[in-house]
Amino acid sequence: MQDQLETIGMLIVKGVVLPVVGLLIAIASAYLPSWIKAKVKNESVAGVLERLTTLAFSVVTEIQQTIVSGLGDKATPEELKKARDTAIATLRSHLGEKGLKEIMTVLGLADAAAVDKLLITFVESAVHNLPKTLTAGALLETKTTTTPETATEPATTTVTTTAAST
Repeated sequence: MQDQLETIGMLIVKGVVLPVVGLLIAIASAYLPSWIKAKVKNESVAGVLERLTTLAFSVVTEIQQTIVSGLGDKATPEELKKARDTAIATLRSHLGEKGLKEIMTVLGLADAAAVDKLLITFVESAVHNLPKTLTAGALLETKTTTTPETATEPATTTVTTTAAST
């Protein structure tokens, strides 16, 4: 009786368990590379956007302190546009050719015009988020929040920079 149970048990293991385990391994090996690729791409995009946000905020703060604060309340739209263009030129300079190419590659932008539109967006966003009461030498606090990827939504990263409370 014991031999029959062992034989039946081995038949079940060979006929059912091993094929199921093999199937699970095959499925995992099929999805693992695409999952790793998506994870790496999401991390690359999040890293580029975080660096770009931080750098844009720093550049806008610099332009605010050196150019815009000297214009006063009666700044003309042309002077403000020139300050924005200076901020974009400074941002491009800080990023360098390698950084601009990385932005194009990671974000899948078509050409330099698309990169310029993106830089304008980040500069304008930084201007909007610039605290109105920012004083020279104020400490800034950057907070990054990442929501995990779900079956229907890609992962998102939000970066906020505010004046630190002291």
